[in-house]
Amino acid sequence: MSLKPFAISELSDPSQVRVVLYSGGGFVHAPLHGVFDLLKAALKIELAGSVKDLEKRLDTLRDVISKNETKSICCLQLFYMNPLKNPSFYV
Repeated sequence: MSLKPFAISELSDPSQVRVVLYSGGGFVHAPLHGVFDLLKAALKIELAGSVKDLEKRLDTLRDVISKNETKSICCLQLFYMNPLKNPSFYV
C-alpha cells in the first residue's frame, strides 16, 4: 500500500469511494455517495418545510395588508371629512 494519497481524478469507479465515520463508540465505513444521498434527502425535507412555512407567513401578511388597506382608506376618508382634523375642509 502506498503512503501517498491518490488523486480523485484517478478513480475509475467513484461509487467505490468509502468514508470512515465514528458512531456509537466505534468506527463504521459507508459509501460516500450514500452519505451524500442521505444528506441531500434530509436537506430537501428541511427546505420543503421552510418553504411551506414561508408561504403560510406570506399568505398571512397578504391578508393583513389587504384588511389594513381597506381600513386605511376608510380612515383617510373620515379624516378628510372631519372638519376638526382637517381645517382645509372649510376652504
